[in-house]
Amino acid sequence: MNDEKLINVPSANELADGDVLYVVQDPTGDVPLDRKVAVAPLRESMVRPVTEEPLGLIDGANLVFLLSGTPRQGSLNVFKNGLQQDISSLGDLTATGNVLTFNADAVPLPGDKLKAMYLK
Repeated sequence: MNDEKLINVPSANELADGDVLYVVQDPTGDVPLDRKVAVAPLRESMVRPVTEEPLGLIDGANLVFLLSGTPRQGSLNVFKNGLQQDISSLGDLTATGNVLTFNADAVPLPGDKLKAMYLK
């Protein structure tokens, strides 16, 4: 296992952010299978889920919001006040790279909450 270490984990809460778990078989049978995992450092090439609030002024006039990263093709979901928005030229907004552009009839109003979820 290159760059990996074998550890016993009593709880997933003890893992550091970014650790990836692989269940491995214990050849000795001394450790229950669900307690022995290999922890591999997260590599840049690995897919990561991202949840964030898009950056931009929510004032009823601003149509453009920015994401901190560029979503993988087809992975972006945007929510306004908990409702999923339609991302298409005829929908609520369009997305190009890390730029979200709302259509005028779907512009976020003061008090609205935006959330974007995507794979990076």
